[in-house]
Amino acid sequence: MSINKAVHIGDLSEATTVTVSDVACNLIGVYINETISAHTIDIQDNGTLLFKIPASAVEGTTYDFKRSRFNVNLECIMNASATGSITVIIEPLAQAGTNL
Repeated sequence: MSINKAVHIGDLSEATTVTVSDVACNLIGVYINETISAHTIDIQDNGTLLFKIPASAVEGTTYDFKRSRFNVNLECIMNASATGSITVIIEPLAQAGTNL
C-alpha cells in the first residue's frame, strides 16, 4: 500500500526546477497555497511536458490530476520571476534505487 506524499514549494522564485519525485509516481493533485504570478508552472516526467498550471492560478484552487502516472520522475519547472506557493500531492510507486 502506497502512502500519499505532500511536497510544499514555498517560494516559486527560489528555484526554476524542483524534483518532486525522483521515482515513478502518480500525481494526485496540486493545491495553490498563494496566488501564482503571471507565469505558468510546467509539470514534467523526465523532461516531457505533461501538464501546465495556468498563470495567475488563485489561492485555494485545487487541480485534480486523477492519479496521472509519471513513469520516471516528476519535476515542476517555474520561471525565476514567479511568485506564489503550491503543494504537490503524489503517490510514490517505488523507492529510490529500486525498479518497478
